[in-house]
Amino acid sequence: MSLAQIRILWFFMRPSRGLYAAILALTLLVSILESVSLAAFFPVFQILMSRQAGASGLIGQFCDLIRRMPVGEPLVAACVILALIMVLKAALVMVREWLTAYASGTALHQLKGRLMRQYAEAPYDIFVDTKQGAWLYQCLRAPDTIAFVLLRSPQLLSELLKMAAILAVLASAWPAATAIVVVIGAAYNLLTQQMARRISYNTGKSRAAAATDQLHVATEFFRGIRSIGAFCAKPAWLSRFEQAGCRYRELYIQDQVWLAAPITVMEMTAILVLLGAVVVMHLGGKDQAGPLLPMMGVFGVAALRLLYAVTNFGRLKMELAGR
Repeated sequence: MSLAQIRILWFFMRPSRGLYAAILALTLLVSILESVSLAAFFPVFQILMSRQAGASGLIGQFCDLIRRMPVGEPLVAACVILALIMVLKAALVMVREWLTAYASGTALHQLKGRLMRQYAEAPYDIFVDTKQGAWLYQCLRAPDTIAFVLLRSPQLLSELLKMAAILAVLASAWPAATAIVVVIGAAYNLLTQQMARRISYNTGKSRAAAATDQLHVATEFFRGIRSIGAFCAKPAWLSRFEQAGCRYRELYIQDQVWLAAPITVMEMTAILVLLGAVVVMHLGGKDQAGPLLPMMGVFGVAALRLLYAVTNFGRLKMELAGR
């Protein structure tokens, strides 16, 4: 996102800057809970697998916390702490999503109202020189793009902070394996960036043009339906509407297929990496693999969360580029 685009975004966010500050605070808090919940999985796996594997960083601190708790069953204590963290995180996520939707919906409502008031005060000559479909699109359809960007931008930031929190926990416990995860994530980010720049942007721009053409044809058709019927010109107008609709359909299908491609690639990559790790551990011998099992469990949970976060991040980038 360029500096000019950020300024435009801030222009629409500024009236609700207090609300977006609260959204940012909740996003940071959820990211912290994301890392804490991931670390809380390690003592659970450690106890279930009966492995005395060492751990450092936040994960090691959680293990020390479980050992110091005055509870007869460490597994119960670990599960209770993990459950409380997950419930709190889910509650904060729902509050954040509601605030984000509220801010986006409010901005959309205010923008449409402002446009209608400006059009109501505009001179009549402007309406004569411009097609009615253009006014309808600018007043009713164009503001949806602003609302969409205001909705997706906080979600994009949320996914970015979530990935950073997960990687920070993994790096504190197993830097070498985390480096591999970072390389895969960077390659995926580069792939989605190129797709967004070369495909989604052009597709979204063409979709907007096709939708505008279809709206113009429909508006002019309904306005002149009496004359069009009198001169037997209905087939020509229906043909124009069909051409614009077919163009939009092709672009819509193309956009949806490309949006589904990144998650498919990431799922395949994650499976291949996990299978490779299993093979390496097996070839290394049982004694070598045993102490790593709890940490591998944590990395498995982290892989699922990263897969969701990275695919969401790539999809959101492509959607924003298409707008």
